[in-house]
Amino acid sequence: MTDIDRRQLKGPDEFENIFSRLISFIEDNFKPLIVVILASLAIVFGVLQWQSKKQEKLDVAFMEYFNLLRERDEILAQTTSPDLKPWVEQASRLVQKFPDDLPGGLIRLQLAEYHFKNREWDKVSQTLEPLTKGKGKHILLELSQLNHAYTLEEKGDFQQSLAAFEKIKSNDSPFFATEGYFGAARCLEKLGKSEEAMVIYGEIEKKYPDTPYSRKASLYAQVIQLPQTQR
Repeated sequence: MTDIDRRQLKGPDEFENIFSRLISFIEDNFKPLIVVILASLAIVFGVLQWQSKKQEKLDVAFMEYFNLLRERDEILAQTTSPDLKPWVEQASRLVQKFPDDLPGGLIRLQLAEYHFKNREWDKVSQTLEPLTKGKGKHILLELSQLNHAYTLEEKGDFQQSLAAFEKIKSNDSPFFATEGYFGAARCLEKLGKSEEAMVIYGEIEKKYPDTPYSRKASLYAQVIQLPQTQR
């Protein structure tokens, strides 16, 4: 046989040897391999089941949240002096049922709004506290921090409210940031620091030129300079 014939035969022979060794390996380790495969399938199935249950729980939470809003609107539409206490109790139960889900956070904001309108400042703070201590950046955290700042202002605690609004000024969203700027300026005015409030209005005009924010800041700055009797 020529050298060329041997080289041509060498490839198939090596393939058959490798294939044979692979078959032998599978036969020798058949049970361990089956265990590994079954374990992997079990893990994948478990993850899929967990995701499915999590989504199902979230769907239920949203359904109950929207039902809660509908029930509140129906109560408000029925009478001029609605009794929302049963609704508040139901909302509180749902917050406990879905403490870490988005609908639970949304219900907290609705409860905080109820307490705010009733000037129950401590209950507003208690309701928002789990949200204000959240980590990262998300809409519920930002809304709860803003509501907390407003609550402190309405409560008359202008120094604490000022500190809360100052934190909001650094928000990436112009909506939240300007709420922080204007809130801080209001608190400074109420603390008798009109000149510092003027500085903040100037910062708004520089940061947001040719916008409704800058025009509003310019107007407020003009009002500050008017005599107290003309404001």
